[in-house]
Amino acid sequence: MPTEAGGTSSWKVNGTSSMVAIVGFLLVQGAAVLIWGTRLDSRVGTLETIHTDMERRLSRVDESFRKLDVIDERQRQGQTSLDNATKKLDQMSSDLGQLRDETLRSRPLPSGTFDPRRRN
Repeated sequence: MPTEAGGTSSWKVNGTSSMVAIVGFLLVQGAAVLIWGTRLDSRVGTLETIHTDMERRLSRVDESFRKLDVIDERQRQGQTSLDNATKKLDQMSSDLGQLRDETLRSRPLPSGTFDPRRRN
């Protein structure tokens, strides 16, 4: 720093220049805060949009799970009905087989026909 012969600084700062520097610094800081706030607002807006989309997707997934639960319950009921019908059909088949055997045993065979019941 240049100094005068008396040892004092040759750079003098008057009151208006320091005031201009302070006001300029505050304006620059204000502009920076404004830019930062605008960017932050756009980021928050993006996050809100993503959050809304996620909520919508989650509600659709939840609805799909409820529908799948209903379908699963109906499938179980259908399987139970099918099992019952299979048991009834098996029982009917067994009963028909027994009736056929009884009918064949009680009916006389025409003469000259092979009779597996008769032993030679």
